[in-house]
Amino acid sequence: MSTSSESLPDRVMERLWAAMRGNYGARWDRMFPVPPVPPGADPGKHAYDSVKAVQSIWAEKLGRFSANLQAIAFGLEHLPADPPNLPEFVALCNRRPDPKPPALPAPEPDKAKVAEALAMARSAFARKGDHLDTLRELAESDARDGTFRGRKVTLAQRQTYRQALGMDRGQA
Repeated sequence: MSTSSESLPDRVMERLWAAMRGNYGARWDRMFPVPPVPPGADPGKHAYDSVKAVQSIWAEKLGRFSANLQAIAFGLEHLPADPPNLPEFVALCNRRPDPKPPALPAPEPDKAKVAEALAMARSAFARKGDHLDTLRELAESDARDGTFRGRKVTLAQRQTYRQALGMDRGQA
């Protein structure tokens, strides 16, 4: 069998063949009949060489999975009822879902910004007036100088107060 980098190693092919024989028994072996033995040839060696030739073809075609043997394991875990031929087994291996990359850890929150946001929220909820008072204050401050409580008013804030106060319908 070939030992080039484009082929699966012999040890992998031997395990694959053993797994197929274990799953399918003689049905697997019948897929690869041994050609007639030439006169004077050793029948055992002839049969061995015949199987090795088929394994070599499989090793070459499955070589693209040499860096991803989990795809071959996936194919073996999802075998059909009948023995697969080479293209069918390649298709099984290709169905392996991509592994999920490890997630990055969540960034640490900026404690000062969190405290400031919580203080603003508490301040907004502590008021006893109309729930639109803050939005009216935002609209007035935006109209005056484009800021609200020392920060530039964002497009999202502007769209929110205009919609909530009915400014987008010509009401105010």
